[in-house]
Amino acid sequence: MYTVNVESNQETRTLYFTCGDLNTIKNLYAKLADDTGLPKIETATVSDDNYTGLYRDRDLKKEVLYTPYGRFFTAEEMDYGADVALLGTDYIKNLPRSKIDGIWETGIDINGKHFKAIGNYFFDFPKDSITEDFYEFTAVQTTITIPLKTYFDIGLVPLRFRCVFSRSLSGAQITHISGLLQSFSLIKSLSLPKPYEVGAVNSYISGIIPYIVVLILSLISAVSVMLYWLRKEFERYRIYLICGAKGRQIAYFILFNVAMLVTIAYVCAYLAVYGITKIAPHGIVSPLPWQFYILIYIGAMIFLQLAVNIRAIPIVFREKMLQK
Repeated sequence: MYTVNVESNQETRTLYFTCGDLNTIKNLYAKLADDTGLPKIETATVSDDNYTGLYRDRDLKKEVLYTPYGRFFTAEEMDYGADVALLGTDYIKNLPRSKIDGIWETGIDINGKHFKAIGNYFFDFPKDSITEDFYEFTAVQTTITIPLKTYFDIGLVPLRFRCVFSRSLSGAQITHISGLLQSFSLIKSLSLPKPYEVGAVNSYISGIIPYIVVLILSLISAVSVMLYWLRKEFERYRIYLICGAKGRQIAYFILFNVAMLVTIAYVCAYLAVYGITKIAPHGIVSPLPWQFYILIYIGAMIFLQLAVNIRAIPIVFREKMLQK
């Protein structure tokens, strides 16, 4: 859940602002792209109400916009500004029925220039339903998308700029971008990259809380079961004390017993989960990353050792204390 949100939100890598001046956006984009102190730009988007100009570095990100029909821009088309266009499903469905099939041969005209239609993509958002958040978190923002260089070359005037860097920015880099943007007075609705993935962390916490509650309740139950089992051992420990055993030796026996019980139970539980994962239909049960199994084991071990020893040691030593 966390990794999916990080990849979709990209809050630590995304810069977004609105500006109605073409030269401001072009100059700022050039500065960001050429700045050696910043990560490379993975994706850059400019848009107005009708057209989107898109650049995606194919060397940094192999995945491209999904096109049910046709293809995405090639690297050469984006670098040299080819007259090619991608059409959103909302644009295509509003065409006359007689023109839908022929659009791929006839192409479209944008700002007095003819463009070849090379593919389509899913876009079904009415203009009156689109909010500013949509533009901030979406690379393709209108029903017609062309290469970014082409957008600038044919003289379209963007209203928005959005770019995603190849990696998360440090605090110093965010401050550097903020200082760079202050020299452009026409910039509005500025959203700088976040220092950490706010949305992903919040969704992760809200998603994991129910499992933490279940885990805590399970651990409490495990403590009760272990204490019940260890009560049979307490008489033997009292005999050890009478025979001269030291308190630290008894504590060691208890620690060892708990460690063995936790380890055996955890291995059995892991094998059970592994078996369920293998036989369950795909998507019903998914295995955790291996780091989580280690953390759960260590956490359960520490919790149960503390809980059992806090409860067990007074019982073991009660008789000796009474004798004194």
